[in-house]
Order: sequence, then C-alpha cells, then structure tokens
Amino acid sequence: MAEQDGASCLVTPRVQRVRTYLSANRRRMISLYKAPDAESVRLALQAVNIPVERVWAFQLFAR
Repeated sequence: MAEQDGASCLVTPRVQRVRTYLSANRRRMISLYKAPDAESVRLALQAVNIPVERVWAFQLFAR
C-alpha cells in the first residue's frame, strides 16, 4: 500500500509527515508534511514511488 511505502520518506531529514486525511469514499488522500518547501516533499515522495497529483506550500500563522 502507498501509505507503507510513504513511511520511508520520513527518514528524509527535511521532510516529516504530520497528518493524513482520507476521503469518505477512500479515493482521495491529503497528507500534510513539515518541510522547507514543496519541492522537498515532491522529491521525497518521488524517491519512494508514491504518485502525486499536486503539491503546494502553505504556512500556519496561528494555532
């Protein structure tokens, strides 16, 4: 399963998976990563052969 494969991207020091959300119909998944930029996430996922539809950056301003 892709989620198991994705665990190895956690060993990349610059990319850390924070949380994953799965849609009710189980067809879409959104994962949040802590990383310096979107390209770091894209490269980490590519390295473990996880297909990626979109990667975008965001910034959390307040909790």
